[in-house]
This record gives sequence, C-alpha cells and structure tokens, in this order.
Amino acid sequence: MSWQSIIGQKRITTQLQNIILNKQVAQAYCIYGGEGVGQDSIAIEFVRSLLCKDSPANSCGKCKNCEMISKFTHPNLYLLYSIPTPKNGKDSAKESEGNISQPEKIRKEIQKELQEKSLNTYHKMEIDGANSILIEQVRDLQKNFVSLSTYAEGNRFIIIFNADEMNEVSSNALLKVLEEPSTNTIFILTTSRIDGLLPTIISRCQLLRCDPLSIEEIKIALEREFNTPSQQAILLAKLANGSYSKAIELQSSDLEEERSNAMKTLEIIINSSLNEMISHISKVITEFDKNRITAKNHLLLIYYLLRDMLMLKEENPNLIINSDYLSKLDIIKNKIQDNYCEAGMNQCEKSIELLESYVYLPLVFYSFAIKLRRIFN
Repeated sequence: MSWQSIIGQKRITTQLQNIILNKQVAQAYCIYGGEGVGQDSIAIEFVRSLLCKDSPANSCGKCKNCEMISKFTHPNLYLLYSIPTPKNGKDSAKESEGNISQPEKIRKEIQKELQEKSLNTYHKMEIDGANSILIEQVRDLQKNFVSLSTYAEGNRFIIIFNADEMNEVSSNALLKVLEEPSTNTIFILTTSRIDGLLPTIISRCQLLRCDPLSIEEIKIALEREFNTPSQQAILLAKLANGSYSKAIELQSSDLEEERSNAMKTLEIIINSSLNEMISHISKVITEFDKNRITAKNHLLLIYYLLRDMLMLKEENPNLIINSDYLSKLDIIKNKIQDNYCEAGMNQCEKSIELLESYVYLPLVFYSFAIKLRRIFN
C-alpha cells in the first residue's frame, strides 16, 4: 500500500507528505469526514510512511517496518477501537494483550475483524456489541504503551478508530494523556462524527478534513480492487452515497436480491394489511439472523427507493438510482405526497442510527415498519 492506493483525497495526502518531508509532525491529529471516505486508510498510511526505512514520505511496502505496520504487529503502533462492554458492566480484568477480558468467541471475532482491516484498510470493523471505547482501554494505553520507553527506533503511534465512540470517562482519560504528552508519541484520531468528540480534545489536534468521494472515484476503485462490472460499480457507487466502505459492504452481498427484498418490504408496508406487514417483518428479521450489517443495508436500500420516488415527484428522472424499478416506484409515488418521502427517509436514517447503537434489532424493525406505515397511511 502507498499514498497512491488512497481513493481520492489528493489534497490531504499531499498535505501529509509535505508534513513528513518538512519534518513538521504534530503531536496529535484528527482525520475526519463522511463515513467510509478513507480516514482509517490515511491514518495507517501516514504511520507507514513515517516509519518506512527506504522511501521517505511514501512507504515502499516492502521493508520490515512497512510489513509490520500492514499486519498491525509493529511494536511502535497501538490501535484503539470499540469493544463490547463486559457483561458485568465494569472495565475491570484485562488480558495480557491489554484488552478487557472477553469471551473466546468475541476475542476471535475481534482478531478476525483486525485481520480483515489489515488486508483492506477501508474495511469497516463490525464487532458484535462493540459500541464504545472504554476507559480501561485508555488506561492500558497509558500504562503499557505511552509510559514505556523500550520500543523500536522512531516515533510511537496511537491510532484511535472512530474516536467519537469514546464514552465520557474514556474521553476525559484520553484528554489527560494529551495534556501530558510523552516524547515521540503521536496520536491520530479518525472519525465520521467530529461533533461527537470533546471540544478540548479537538483543540489539541491538528484537524485534517477528508473530502467526499465522487461516484466516479468509487466506481474506479471497485473496478480495480474487485473487478466489478462497470454498470454494477456505478450502481454501488450511487447507493454508497460517497462511502467506499459502504460500497464494499454492498459489493460483498447479493445486491440484486437485497434490492428486490427492500422493494418488497416497502410495497408491503404501504399496500398490505397490518397483519400481513407484521408477518413480513417477522420473516425479514428471522432472515437477518442478528446480522446488523444486512439489516442496515436493508434500511439503506429502502431509503434510496424513497429518495427515487421523491426524484420522480420532483421530475428529476436523471437522478434516479434504481432505474430498473421505475414502474413500481411510479405506481407507489402516485399514492403519496412529496413530504411523505422525506419523512420516510428520515425514519430510515433514525432506524439505522438505532441499529448502530445496538438497540434490539427486532424492536428497531417493528417500530420502523409501524412508523413508516403511519406516514404513508
């Protein structure tokens, strides 16, 4: 991997290369922007380029340091990310590796997600029940990384993925670490919700804003990395709404089947009886089998169907994404008012946020269907 493998973001990658060449590396950075536009990838490449022995400012990808960074095994690299809260609700016992004690199943899931992240830095880590970076993780960072001096040559780096997922106590603990900086220790925070960070943490970071990705940039990346056929790549890029990580999620699914299922759910919510709707939602929930990624994708696809209906109503057919469902959408849109589409889209967004907060999946979907039905009836 090198800066050339970063999708888009020429402005920020050039800025970071200049920082390295001019030896003006700050103590803390916050890389932010829309979800899935490359914050994590940029953070990892920044560290790799700084530690690369053979190619200043642009990692060679072949030296020992580059290989260890790629595998997340470099002794000067520490990763912080959300993990499940222990069932006792306390940040207490820790494993020797620094993680709060977790069941074997969760530990294996964490390792699997880290491996996928190392192979594809745009991979969005999805660990069941992981919705917060805990204070014990920050304490372990301070005790077993920041405070130690026996490390490999060069700077030490802490990358905090989705830093907005720190809770109040872990945020305050990190703030204390930032207020008492250790020599040669550099923090890199990534986030798609910068407003979720404490202003005092933001004030101690150099801010680096990622630009939205264009449909063309995502399309080209999908064709290059996954050999995705051109027309499918365009559809994925449109549905991803600027997020390459979301495009990857959709790429790994049976998109045509998922789009068909989303269309069916929307039609049943609008046109069928309450009992038929409840029966359908029950079946959909069973098919999800607690898979929140699939559940979120289902809601996302319904969101874009509603958006397409709004485009039809506003006579903007060129902006329609699901053009092959035009006849079905046209029938439904004649039954509803413009503001119903927007209200329905808002309901999709709220339900996706609830799923991301690990609210009970069946509750989210039954509530979503009932509220959407009320909007359209």
